[in-house]
Amino acid sequence: MLTADGLDAARAGSSLYLDYPELDSRRISQATVLHNLVAQREVLRRLPEYSGWRSDREFGQNIAEAKRPDGALMDQCGGLWGLEIELSGKWARRLDQMAIRIVAGIAQRTFAGFHVLCASAAMAERYRAVLAPGHQIQRWEPGPAGSSKFFPQGCWEPTPRWVSDSIHIEILKNQ
Repeated sequence: MLTADGLDAARAGSSLYLDYPELDSRRISQATVLHNLVAQREVLRRLPEYSGWRSDREFGQNIAEAKRPDGALMDQCGGLWGLEIELSGKWARRLDQMAIRIVAGIAQRTFAGFHVLCASAAMAERYRAVLAPGHQIQRWEPGPAGSSKFFPQGCWEPTPRWVSDSIHIEILKNQ
């Protein structure tokens, strides 16, 4: 982790601003630290097969409707492969929303593909099912004004095979 002085020195030499909330000790979460360390390890492990990488911070807070990855690897043709680390399982709305954002990121050509790395075999099977070719991911809409609940409202178009073929789901090793 950078000190405030180190971060100031790094920012002085860069035209790109990347936020580092970790400088505020009240915003540090051990689960997030573990998640980020696993993401960094997986980028380093895969880097010899790629020509470069991008940090999650380089994508900002929002990439249209696409999933903001935990990191990305750049292939020899300049395509970005999102890297998604899943240490805790998602279900229902959270799983569907993550899945449709991965599909959108590939379909909109923001990403050439995604590597989804799961903490368990059961989690990997859930992701394979929701991201399978032809699967219609559940659409969720907010409830009435003032309600914090979301409700199923039909499905998205079936996931095209070429999109599903660009998603590699693996089980993490030595996490």
